[in-house]
Amino acid sequence: MNKSLYTLHEQTAKRLRGETVSLVLLIAVFIAILLLTLDNALPAAHGDPFVSSFLGGALCGLLATAAVVTLAKIVELRRALTSDIELRRLHAKENDELARHQEAEVSRLLARAQLPIFVICIVVAGALSREAMIGVATLAVACSLARIAIRLHVKRSYHTAEE
Repeated sequence: MNKSLYTLHEQTAKRLRGETVSLVLLIAVFIAILLLTLDNALPAAHGDPFVSSFLGGALCGLLATAAVVTLAKIVELRRALTSDIELRRLHAKENDELARHQEAEVSRLLARAQLPIFVICIVVAGALSREAMIGVATLAVACSLARIAIRLHVKRSYHTAEE
């Protein structure tokens, strides 16, 4: 194995460990929310079993979707670690310029659409209940803060790589 292939292998193995930890956390949160829903004990929905069931089902559905996507990524990374050819194929796929440009464009459009989407969701949730509206507003703030944190992390990693 030459140095660049060895480096690719190490980076892929590190990503695989991260994705595996992410999947375990997703499953743990899924189980916790499922148990809270079955026990009718979701904090934002005391007193209304319909709202509690709806919120629990929606959260479990979102978490299940995220877990399936993460599992697909784990399978792809494991397959890449089986041979040098698969590892090079994954590297070529992830470093495709057209795909990178499309992802950047999607990211820009999503960043522009994020605020209107959150406002619409808050208004719709407000029609259901005040607790739902507060929950969606909290989620909007959390997503915005996560986006800022990710942007800062990426900028810092680029500055560190340049030095």
